[in-house]
Amino acid sequence: MSFPRSLLVLSAFATVQALAADADSLVQDTLDKHFPENAEALKVFNDDANHLAAEDKLKGCHFAPMKEVENADSDGGLEGYCLRLVSEKVVDVAAGKRRYLLFAGDNLHTPHSAPGMVALFAFSSADGKDWQPAVQYQGEGFGKYGIAPTEWQWQLFGKDVWGATTFTGDAAWGGSWSSQVILLDDGKAIHAAFVPSGFSNFSEEDGCEPEDLSQCADVQVKYAVREDLPAVGNVYPLELSLDGFIGMAKSGKGKNAKPKPVKTLKGEKFIWQFDADKHTYVEPKGFPKMSEE
Repeated sequence: MSFPRSLLVLSAFATVQALAADADSLVQDTLDKHFPENAEALKVFNDDANHLAAEDKLKGCHFAPMKEVENADSDGGLEGYCLRLVSEKVVDVAAGKRRYLLFAGDNLHTPHSAPGMVALFAFSSADGKDWQPAVQYQGEGFGKYGIAPTEWQWQLFGKDVWGATTFTGDAAWGGSWSSQVILLDDGKAIHAAFVPSGFSNFSEEDGCEPEDLSQCADVQVKYAVREDLPAVGNVYPLELSLDGFIGMAKSGKGKNAKPKPVKTLKGEKFIWQFDADKHTYVEPKGFPKMSEE
């Protein structure tokens, strides 16, 4: 028995719609279960001075309370975050398939020191149909001015070890610094690891303060996963490549003396090994200081 082409097309379209509905259901069910909507939080968020623009208004707030309110810029009111889906990924692993849902939570308030939060949920399935909760991660302290990072990339860091990566950083008192954030799923848990991605207290216009010349630096960092090197805890090492300079000193005499870099970096490489017990990458000896602390 043959079926009309139109019926086959409609059937395929219905299947796609059903899969999309299942996907949307998983996202919505996860939000509803872990971050229920909160009308009071919604009002606080929309009343914030920096959320007054029409495009910033929310219709609902899937709320997560702040864990350490005493460290927040609080007036004693409600503190926390409104969560939304910002990225998802389905990957093949030895046991079948793994699906990731990554949520970002903007702070109800937006002073400079207010952080955002992120939450990553992993689900497992043998055939990509019946998704079962596997592991999850929820952390605060991401981003500034209350805004959580939303631009994420997915990358393989070891055999069946996937990670979601983004940048977080800050700028104050003439300096800026940033870190590469890596949320690693080792199959048993998700851990947050950080490696430096840049530091600068120098500008072409202002330079550095004369008394701080030896501490002046401007360094950019790129990283690569070294799959050719032995893995630790099933996680490959990272290679960090540095460009820029560290330290300045005056060169020349009298009025002609001008500050020049003491050490110039041109693709200088350092290997960061993974510590399986601490679930993080270890800074190698000789790696330059990437902060003013």
